[in-house]
Parts: sequence; C-alpha cells; structure tokens
Amino acid sequence: MRCCKPGCIIGAQKRTTAALECDEVRAENAVDTIMKIQLTADALRSDLARRVQEMSGEDPLACYQCGKCSAGCPSAAFMDQLPNQIIRLLQLGSVAEALRSDTIWYCAACQTCYARCPKGVDLPRLMEALRELALQELGDQVDVAKIDAGELARLPQQAFVAGFRKYTG
Repeated sequence: MRCCKPGCIIGAQKRTTAALECDEVRAENAVDTIMKIQLTADALRSDLARRVQEMSGEDPLACYQCGKCSAGCPSAAFMDQLPNQIIRLLQLGSVAEALRSDTIWYCAACQTCYARCPKGVDLPRLMEALRELALQELGDQVDVAKIDAGELARLPQQAFVAGFRKYTG
C-alpha cells in the first residue's frame, strides 16, 4: 500500500501520524472493506425480514440512518457493527448477516437508542427479535451446563429482562 506522498511506502519509512492518516490511503483502504449487497425485491421481502418485523412490531424502514442510536450506545465499543448498521442490514434484506453479528448479543436493551431516535424506532425490540431468530435459526452458542454455577449466578439474566420488556410494554 502506498501513501499519497511520492515514493513513500507505509511501514518502510518513519513518518508522522499525520502523514500516515492521509486521505488517499484511507480511501484506498475503504475500497477493500465495502460490503457488496445485491438488492432484490425478494431479499427486501424475505421471510426472515418479515419475521423480524412481526416479532418486534417495528419497521426498520422507518430509520433514516441519522446515527444517534450508535452515538449514544454505551455498548457500541464492544460491538462488531454499530446499531445503525444492524438496522441498515435489515433495511437491505441482509437479515442473515445481522443474525451472525455479535452486536445483537451486546445490546443491553437500555433504551438509550430509543430515547434518542427522532423517528421513534425501538431498536432494543429489533435486537430482541434478532436474538430470538438467531437462537431459532442458528441454535444455542453456549452450553449452559458447562458454565460454573457461581459464574452463572453472576451473569446478567438477559432472558429475564427481555421477558419483562415483552410482556409489560
């Protein structure tokens, strides 16, 4: 990979941080990480997309990608994709990719994103629907029997919290 400065190869020469963060290098790197998604009517109206919408009662298409949910999320630092990126995947019909994301498991359902959303999209409901679908489609990822009883008692009971959200709200 080359820097925008003639003759400079990043890593081969000692350069300042400002030189390493040149716009052309960042643009070159961004091209390598672009997601390629083929949009079709079938993908946008897939069975999984319909199930997420039915289970959550939320329409992902209501989101206009302002990013306020991701900016306020206390768990965002631990997520592989930001909350608004998960919504974007749902909008594009890439539900299977959203189901494979660690983000749905890191969501604490704290309601910060919902409080900040100018469109009133209840993202924690979408995340809960995705968690339920992931368990249905992909199965359990953790064998609870192998977890030490003392450790299990200290872990957050996400299913317990999710049950309150479902049946009280």
